[in-house]
Amino acid sequence: MRALTLITLLLISSLLPLFGQNDTTYFNRRGKSVKPGKKYEYKEVTDATGLVTRITKDNTYTTKFKYQSGEIHGKYTEYSHKDSVELIGEYKEGLRVGEWQAFDLDKNLLYTESYLEGIIVLRKASDYSISLYDSTETKNSNVTGDPQTWINFQRANFKIPAAVYKSGDEGALIYEFLVTTDGKACNINWINKNTAHPLFAQEVLMKTLQFQDFLITYKEGKRIVVRLETRLSFSMNKGK
Repeated sequence: MRALTLITLLLISSLLPLFGQNDTTYFNRRGKSVKPGKKYEYKEVTDATGLVTRITKDNTYTTKFKYQSGEIHGKYTEYSHKDSVELIGEYKEGLRVGEWQAFDLDKNLLYTESYLEGIIVLRKASDYSISLYDSTETKNSNVTGDPQTWINFQRANFKIPAAVYKSGDEGALIYEFLVTTDGKACNINWINKNTAHPLFAQEVLMKTLQFQDFLITYKEGKRIVVRLETRLSFSMNKGK
């Protein structure tokens, strides 16, 4: 009996280190796992509780989450080392849902985001971010450090809705928004509501929320929030 107990204890003690170890997996830019030592884009370290810490190779982002049936599910935390912003929210079966919050290093709330089935539908600046707004720094151009980035994003993502195309409506959309201290659009306001087609406006305003590389503005060495006004023309052409 003692021998059996001793063997059982030895077996349990030999397994304990295995359960206490973290499991590390490396992935390429396509999200495919690669062998250790191979070129990778990010790695995932999974602890004994199933909590996954994903770290990019350049150490730009660190995220924490759990998988369920192969999909990210539950509480999710993302930390941007470049912008010193922590984003906290929830995933449901691989899609962002509900309200998300962004904080700076001092835990000041910067803005809230609302998601519907993985798509961002709203980003609203906090009172703290509004306090960082400088009305003297209104920008009408130089949207990004590299303007071509914004142009390429528009070409790839701004689509004319079928109903607008069919109607033959043409014109320009004028809208404004605040640019956060980490280069995102929030508090979007559609200015020319009487002249721009509402479906086209909805398309542009929603897609603008997805762009994350607006130019960050500094004043006296500190990041500030600025207002940006932009005009976007749309034409049917229809093969002409």
